[in-house]
Amino acid sequence: MEGLISGFRIVFEPTTLLFLTGGTIFGVLLGAMPGISTSMSIVLAMPFTFTMNPIQAICFLVAVYCASNTGGGIMAILFNIPGKFRAIRKAPPPLLTATPCPEGEKVVRLWVWR
Repeated sequence: MEGLISGFRIVFEPTTLLFLTGGTIFGVLLGAMPGISTSMSIVLAMPFTFTMNPIQAICFLVAVYCASNTGGGIMAILFNIPGKFRAIRKAPPPLLTATPCPEGEKVVRLWVWR
């Protein structure tokens, strides 16, 4: 139990939360760029971790990885341009799918239930 409390104390430090936020923003920006894969975004984020605390570096890289996966849908949903290789392959649509936005309308709801 002490290890769990210690882990939460480390993760919720202000500097670690700052690196999580920065990694999320960095990952979404890299994920939205067509042609940059999730592994490429990790490689591009790696030099920033050389001067960090190891725990903060791992939190930063995990945030970049997760946000890059999520950011890959931005170009596919808004502009119908598959930015990642996974978006190109043909797969059956899941229950929760994204629909492209009509031109000239504001983005109100991107996800619809099928």
